[in-house]
Amino acid sequence: MHIQLSYKGTMVRVSPVTFEHHRDALGIGQSAPRLSWKTTGDEKDWTQSSYELKITIHGPHAKEEKSETFKVKSSESVLVPWPCSPLKSSQSATVQVRVTGAKGSDPSEWSVPSTVEIGLLGKDDWKSQVIAAPRTLSASDSLQPALFRKDFHLSKKVQSARLYITAYGIYEAFINGTKVGDHVLAPGWTSYKYHLNYQTFDVTDLVKKGDNVIGAEVGEGWFSGRLGFNGGWRCIYGDKLAVLAQLEITYDDSQAETIGSDKTWKTTHSAIQAAELYDGESYDERSEILGWSTPSFKDDSWSAVSELNFPTPKLQAPEGPPVRKVETVKPKSIFKTPAGKTVVDFGQNLVGWLRVHVSGPSGHTITFTHTEVLEHGEIATRPLRDCKAKDTLTLAGKSITWEPKFTFHGFRYVQIDNWPLEDPTLSDLEAIVIHTDMQRTGWFECSEPMVNQLHQNICWGMKGNFVSIPTDCPQRDERLGWTGDIQIFSPTANFLYDTFGMLSGWTKDLAVEQIKELNGVVGVVVPDILPRQYTKPQAAWSDAAIITPWDLYTAFGDRQILKDQLESMKEWLEKGVARQENGLWDPDGTQLGDWLDPDAPPDDAGKAKTDPHLVANAYLVHVTDLMSKICKILGLGDGAEHYGSEAARLKKLFQEEYVTPNGRLAPDTMVSALLISMSQFLADYSLDTNSSLLRHPFPSPSPSTSTPRPPNSSPPPPAFPKLSASPPSKSAPASSALRSSSPL
Repeated sequence: MHIQLSYKGTMVRVSPVTFEHHRDALGIGQSAPRLSWKTTGDEKDWTQSSYELKITIHGPHAKEEKSETFKVKSSESVLVPWPCSPLKSSQSATVQVRVTGAKGSDPSEWSVPSTVEIGLLGKDDWKSQVIAAPRTLSASDSLQPALFRKDFHLSKKVQSARLYITAYGIYEAFINGTKVGDHVLAPGWTSYKYHLNYQTFDVTDLVKKGDNVIGAEVGEGWFSGRLGFNGGWRCIYGDKLAVLAQLEITYDDSQAETIGSDKTWKTTHSAIQAAELYDGESYDERSEILGWSTPSFKDDSWSAVSELNFPTPKLQAPEGPPVRKVETVKPKSIFKTPAGKTVVDFGQNLVGWLRVHVSGPSGHTITFTHTEVLEHGEIATRPLRDCKAKDTLTLAGKSITWEPKFTFHGFRYVQIDNWPLEDPTLSDLEAIVIHTDMQRTGWFECSEPMVNQLHQNICWGMKGNFVSIPTDCPQRDERLGWTGDIQIFSPTANFLYDTFGMLSGWTKDLAVEQIKELNGVVGVVVPDILPRQYTKPQAAWSDAAIITPWDLYTAFGDRQILKDQLESMKEWLEKGVARQENGLWDPDGTQLGDWLDPDAPPDDAGKAKTDPHLVANAYLVHVTDLMSKICKILGLGDGAEHYGSEAARLKKLFQEEYVTPNGRLAPDTMVSALLISMSQFLADYSLDTNSSLLRHPFPSPSPSTSTPRPPNSSPPPPAFPKLSASPPSKSAPASSALRSSSPL
């Protein structure tokens, strides 16, 4: 919504204020959030000369509201400072802005009010205890999901209610039989040893005067589930399923009451028999406990919970959006394989799970196996390695619409075994797409269908690998936060989506593990769940400590990310990099280098044509140069000078090591040519322009793959992207459309 007004012949639109990088400012963790707004109009060259902020701090009573107005002479409208005292835990405020132009115009109308509400900022704000269920193991030695519940009575009419909740595992919360919120896989994956996210929900409409019930269902997720390759590791962060919940009630008379998790809660096992991120979920409808989260249910047979120590990691409000169900994909076809198996094709690789509509006899079990590709006409499970990607549904003799809760799969094809009676129809199945619910900010479309398809592939690949953290793959026994992957991909990611909140939180995990555990080294995966023999200094991967914050800054213009990550950057360059005496990388150390060179053998992806230490040292010069720029931006003149001179010194050493006196590369490969072509290497060095790779760094398509043209004809002109104010529509013209915009 925008305020729209006309004055002195012009029209100005002022958008509602936003807070930090949040779309939803309920339960945020910043007590003095920076403010942003957009102003548009039809006056040529209009600029803002000043702004006014009207801030109303809310108290329990309307008469306790306090309003202040602040006028600031400034053209800034992005992430401007909070002008008054910081808010306290659970406190809310309403903010409006109006602006004045530089040519003596009247101020605009006030913007539509925007509300911000703070979460629980400190440990002392939590009046609840972490409660755990008895350990019940499934047939695969995973922890069987557990149910938790608590009856409570409210004696008066409710004005407002907030639920603050997290878990050791992944959870869904319920109040009076209704699921709370639309998050999935909450609280998401963080470095649980140091950071544990909690969520804040407005549950005013779910509670009532009289009898109520709060409940939670918890699966092992990333907290206790198997993670990693070669069999992986279980219970990395803990071996019990637990929940921490705090329901804060404010009555109409402004009196308050807190219902928190404690030893008075009850627990039992879920109808989900097993739920693993890699291997899938098994649900037995016959074990479903009907009405378990409603007030009429009797829990006399349920077990007592055990209280655990309060969490040692920092309980924090998320910086980015949650994982949600964002799309539904209908199947394209159902077919029989050469072996007679029934397979559903959704026509698109995606990440999420199935939703099925089915009925059948009690005790009948259906199996769903998910894969991305086919092999010899059958589903290809070989690329999954030690990952079953298999869900099972056991029926109870009635119609059911079912989908899993505590797993996810990367798939296009699903093999269905033992569907009751006849084969399923297309209307019986749909795929639910999940990912971190980032705001889309960039689009691309051109006149070449294959380029458009490539762009769509990139978008789908990003969505599938942005499930709580940035990962390498969504389908096999890995799905880890490989630092090298996001280091390469972050500029593209930042163009397509508003990634700032998600990635700024992830970089904080990177920093805390690096500084507290790894003596300056940045893990190749974050959160770092790998044994220590995998944690070695790696150029390009560990360089994400500098490159990813820099990419966030260049995309979103927020210097705070550079301030927040500065210590991590310095630790990496000063302590983490394994150097030889002259400051370049130690030539005896192992480097991943040009990983996945197309000519590398399938069983040795690191066997590239380019010297891995050339790659490492090129990155070292690059990140040292970036560090100089970062220090300059932050006003750290001494640091800028130090890292600038160090980058120049390392560049000279690099040139002496890898460029011959005649300007030829050693080795002369495509990768080395691309790396050496970076501006910091060419600024003061002349290379041999007769090098075939510098003249033609990309090979021309072979005759068998290029598009034939008539003899002596000219190549078709390129389709240059054009700016567009909105996403390209299906009816867009053949000319290309490109758009990128910051949410601010």
